[in-house]
Amino acid sequence: MIEGIGDRKMDTFRELFERNVRSHQEDPAVIDPAAGIRLTYGELDALAGRVAAKLQAGV
Repeated sequence: MIEGIGDRKMDTFRELFERNVRSHQEDPAVIDPAAGIRLTYGELDALAGRVAAKLQAGV
């Protein structure tokens, strides 16, 4: 959480995304008809995890 307005805390982008992954696993998250790309929240989360692992490994 990050500091919000007054004493109210705001969720980070990561927290919001993870909540969407849990509740909308099979719903579309990315759609690009021109490129022929369609990813669900679950697929996008898995892809982000693979990218993060490669970055952490220094690739």
